[in-house]
Amino acid sequence: GRYFVKETKAPVGFIADSNAYEVFIDTHGKVYTISNDTSGCFINSPALGNLHIIKTSEDGIVEDFEFRVTGTTITGQDYDETFVTDENGEIFIENLRIGEYTVTELNVADRYIAPADVTVSVVTNGTAVANVYNALKRGSVVVNKTAEDDILAGHKFHLYGISLSGIEVDEYAITDENGVARFENILISDLDGYVIEEVETADRYLVPVEQTVNVEYTLTSEVEFYNELKRGNITLTKVDDEFRDKLLSGAVFEVYFDTDDNGVYDEGVDTLVGEMTEAETGIYRIDDVRYGGYFVHEKTAPAHYTADIGYYYVAVLADGETVVAENTEGTGLFINGIKRGSILIVKTSEDGKKEGFSFLVTGNGINMTVVTDANGEALIENLRVDSDYKIEEIEDEVSAKYIRPEAVTVTLLDGMTLVVSLYNQIAPIPEIPNTDVEEDAKDNKTADTICLIITLAGIPFMLVLAYFFVLQPKLKAKKN
Repeated sequence: GRYFVKETKAPVGFIADSNAYEVFIDTHGKVYTISNDTSGCFINSPALGNLHIIKTSEDGIVEDFEFRVTGTTITGQDYDETFVTDENGEIFIENLRIGEYTVTELNVADRYIAPADVTVSVVTNGTAVANVYNALKRGSVVVNKTAEDDILAGHKFHLYGISLSGIEVDEYAITDENGVARFENILISDLDGYVIEEVETADRYLVPVEQTVNVEYTLTSEVEFYNELKRGNITLTKVDDEFRDKLLSGAVFEVYFDTDDNGVYDEGVDTLVGEMTEAETGIYRIDDVRYGGYFVHEKTAPAHYTADIGYYYVAVLADGETVVAENTEGTGLFINGIKRGSILIVKTSEDGKKEGFSFLVTGNGINMTVVTDANGEALIENLRVDSDYKIEEIEDEVSAKYIRPEAVTVTLLDGMTLVVSLYNQIAPIPEIPNTDVEEDAKDNKTADTICLIITLAGIPFMLVLAYFFVLQPKLKAKKN
């Protein structure tokens, strides 16, 4: 009879032949062969599908990535082939026998995290899709910040450079209260690493040197930064208020730090940091003080000078600078006034006269004349102390009849009124000497004789001459 043979179910992994094949059986016991191929065999076509590999990456590079596709088909054949992505990052593999296949990326670039293998099932007439994503490798950086003043929070750091992937890295982080700044998920660096620097550094600090740090996959790199305070010096020049070229030694100056940074000295708040050293005569200084404001206070003045009780502000703002403290704006000097005193001249005299006596007072730049008042006093005020003054009575019509006292030199001490008592004795009247009494008597007798001659005009002239030249000398000799 006539029969039709049709495959209703193919073996696993094959496609059933949908054709009906006719066979006519006309001989008893004969075996008839039905084939669908000239080979005399009934051949089944394998069940086929497709595989589509789609490559993506974090940096957008997708071309020329190499993949290996391996597996065992459902029909038992091993499969192992290598493919490369096109410019779109795709690989399309057609007519694969159905089964499970594993997609593995080969030769993954160092910048990427090697993606996990992807296993897909290829089914009949289907297209299995394997998505493979390349993430860039990342690491972390931690900054550990310390500072001389122990202020740790709020310091800003900048991390920058070109990553191994060629992508620019430009990140900022700020320290917490523990002085830690974290840079997370940073692309790994090349061998040159990244630059890390502190930015917006507070004025009080020296800017720390930038550093280089390498970022490695999954690792945390640590760097240390230390903030050192700027330091400088404070100096002053101590001089006399009247003689500015006179440098004063022996003062003691205290220096206080402006703790609350308000520019005003606050007792009990601002802290004493030390005393200045007299580096040379009249030059005082304190070195290596940290950045900030300070008050200079004169604790002890030089001998015989009045201390300035003020607190004078200076600020050290640049590293290594020397700032000048002054108590008189614009002079660059710390000026002291010397203490002052007075001299009171008290005049007395033998006859009780006091008023009108003149005195010359000299010394230490003073050259002045004073005159006693009705009480015999002359007051000279506002004289520099620790100085010698010479007091000398002036010879004039008032002092003429007196014996003037010797000049007096006195030393005026701090804040005193020095009383100088001076006494005048009346000078004696000088005597007029009688050098020749007898000659005077002789002259008187001669005059008497002349008078006698004149009176005795009637006596003969010869008698008169005899008396004058002969008798008178004898009388004189006899007397003698």
